[in-house]
Amino acid sequence: MFRYKIRDVILLTIVTALAVAWYVDHREPRPSIAEKTRAAALAQAKKDNKLVLLVLGLHDKSWCDRLDAYHADPAIRRVLEKYFVLARVDIEEPGGMEMYAERGERGAPAFSILDSHGTVVSDSGQADENFGFPNNPEQVDRYIAALKVACPQITENDVAILRQKLEAMRIPPE
Repeated sequence: MFRYKIRDVILLTIVTALAVAWYVDHREPRPSIAEKTRAAALAQAKKDNKLVLLVLGLHDKSWCDRLDAYHADPAIRRVLEKYFVLARVDIEEPGGMEMYAERGERGAPAFSILDSHGTVVSDSGQADENFGFPNNPEQVDRYIAALKVACPQITENDVAILRQKLEAMRIPPE
């Protein structure tokens, strides 16, 4: 029968603790929810030869909800899904704030259009220039321009559908 001395138990405990600490420190970090969402969208974009329209927003925020409603509209979704894989990341979910910060502070919602390698080819603007949900004619023009820069093959008929829905959803100034 084995008899352990207190010294042996302490030594075994220390060795085990060091091994666990090394493992925790050297294991591969698990991708966050936000990273998984972007990776899945990029993989789909590569497969379908499309771009990714990555929207970063918050829940229960007026402009974010309006952009979500716009993208959920069946006619808008049909148009956008011809050219883009749509992906939405909540800034408050794990990894969301880090992904949002990659492009600098710019308000929410914000969007970036990525090629299938993850390179930003167009976005909703930086800092005070961000137009997240386009709510006036100038912002609508900038939104359409951002789409066209990223995706020159978008048709004028598709642009007209997008523009018409944005105009219908606009909140008039008070």
